[in-house]
Amino acid sequence: MSSTVKLIFPEVISIKRSIVILPDNLNPYRVSGFSARDGNFSLGIRSSYNKVYFRSHIAQHNRNFALLELFIKFFNCGVVYNRSITGRCDFIVQSKDHLCNIIIPHFSNYPFESIKMLDFLDLKRGMNIVVSGNIDSKIDNIRDITTDRSA
Repeated sequence: MSSTVKLIFPEVISIKRSIVILPDNLNPYRVSGFSARDGNFSLGIRSSYNKVYFRSHIAQHNRNFALLELFIKFFNCGVVYNRSITGRCDFIVQSKDHLCNIIIPHFSNYPFESIKMLDFLDLKRGMNIVVSGNIDSKIDNIRDITTDRSA
């Protein structure tokens, strides 16, 4: 317990956290469920140079760094950043190839029921636009996706 918490709540008795033993491999249904709760999917346009970006992201407290490393093993892609200043870590996939060939197929095969599924479907629509041809001629279609849900 931090000294601030002890000062504000002196009657609280701290206990040791139990040790969590992580599995060797993640269950695909649990990966989807975990993403429905703690993940997000995003796409947008960097207005300064009209570049489209895509991202799949899961954030956790940095004590769960080892868990997020299992996502790298499960998907065979992505990176985990430990942001010690904020006390969190992030599993991020931004590669167009990895999103198209690994992330989108996974969540298409193991969908989840959450409002975040709309974000996933937007990411999938945007990615389909990008891979179907010249992005410069499709930028307005991407912009429509990003503004449809922000309105």
